[in-house]
Formats: sequence, structure tokens, C-alpha cells
Amino acid sequence: MGRRNRDNSSYSCRTKREEQEKMMEQLQSLDKWHKTRTGNLVFGVAELAIAYGFISLAINYASFWQYALALIFAYGGIHNLVNIFRKPKNERKH
Repeated sequence: MGRRNRDNSSYSCRTKREEQEKMMEQLQSLDKWHKTRTGNLVFGVAELAIAYGFISLAINYASFWQYALALIFAYGGIHNLVNIFRKPKNERKH
């Protein structure tokens, strides 16, 4: 009685394929934004903050996996911050 009939024409449900396509569009727009200077800055600062959290935990608990995660996030954050000042690949001289 309280359930809706899914075969009803007024019921609008996206298919899995449509949901996957929408997800891909969102990921592509996020990737496009990540390649901008603002995106690199935001991702770089966020990754360095995460690295700081993991290095704090690693020092406190002497955990090797936390050291490893801290190094990975620190590398990613520094890489993003360095990319702010680099020219895009298509603008570099060969």
C-alpha cells in the first residue's frame, strides 16, 4: 500500500548507465578544475594538511604505515604546489 509501483510512468529513475555517465562528467569537471592554479593550490594545501595529520599520528604511535601515508600525501601536496608555478606542457619550449 505504501510502496510505489516502479512501472508507473510518473516514476522517474535513472538507469545505472545514466548515473555512471553523470559520475564520469563530474569527475572530468573535477579533474579539469584540479589542473587550474586554484585547483592545484587547494589540493596541495589539503594534501599537506592530511600529511601533517598522518605524521603527527606516526610520531605519536610509531606506526610505519602512517609514516608511509604521510610521505605519500606530502609528495602529492608539494607536487601540486610546484605545479602552480610551472607552465602547462603545451606552452613549454622544447
